[in-house]
Amino acid sequence: MKRCARHRIVVAYDTPSDRRRRQFAKIALGYTQRVQKSVYEAELTDTQARILAKVLASVAHTGEDDIRIYPQCGRCAAMRSMLGKAMPVAGPRLVVA
Repeated sequence: MKRCARHRIVVAYDTPSDRRRRQFAKIALGYTQRVQKSVYEAELTDTQARILAKVLASVAHTGEDDIRIYPQCGRCAAMRSMLGKAMPVAGPRLVVA
């Protein structure tokens, strides 16, 4: 059985709407782990990352909201720095999509 490749991503969002902020958080937490108030990290397959982006986009208001999804290659993820109270994100999570 072939295993799907997983890639680390970072998701960040900004919105003036409290309602959409709660929606974004709920969606993101279904796929990722929160590392800061509006920043999330995960190891997802390409398909899972596309689904997450599509669901977030369905809630967003183009003129008001800013959602960014940054892929990280393995080398880049290994070079990241965490300062202060930052904790590493655990390994892959089970995601039902």
